Amino acid sequence: MDPESEVQRFACEVVTVLCERGGESLLHFSQILARAILLPLVNPKSKNRIAALRSLTSILHVGIWKHNAFIMEILIGSNLNYYFKIGFRDPNTVNIQDFFHYSTKFNYFAILINDKNASVRTQFLKCIGEWTTKVADKYDHHVRLVPYLLTGLFDPFDEIQAIAYETIEECGIQLEKEKDKDFRD
Repeated sequence: MDPESEVQRFACEVVTVLCERGGESLLHFSQILARAILLPLVNPKSKNRIAALRSLTSILHVGIWKHNAFIMEILIGSNLNYYFKIGFRDPNTVNIQDFFHYSTKFNYFAILINDKNASVRTQFLKCIGEWTTKVADKYDHHVRLVPYLLTGLFDPFDEIQAIAYETIEECGIQLEKEKDKDFRD
């Protein structure tokens, strides 16, 4: 939460190393770590945003299943209860909780996919590629992450379009290998 950019970048690197070495012992702290990198994720300096994305990737490798679902809820600004309910939900309804506790919906991923710096968008799509192919609970997040991959296909830079396309192809190949019997039936 330090306002100094170099401190934020160093903190993101520390979080990355901590997650790589701490492994499963940090499972219950993954949400706290993810909230800690929200400020560098929207920092005006692109180096900080890239460092925050790298640390977010290591956090998602540590905090699997319900912990990652809550992290995605924070980052996308969505209501997790909406995904678990079956049927129609009126968009004009307001949770009773919102009357008593201040809450905002802020979509960090929408900001990152529309970032003015191409290197941040490139890193974001590379991170999404890793989240959709290498994280243990990857299939739980495909619904949330695929729209950003599709947005990457329409990026003005050919390199970013290629990364998005390769990621989509890799997801498809991996899905075919893992669900081979289902596709044959």
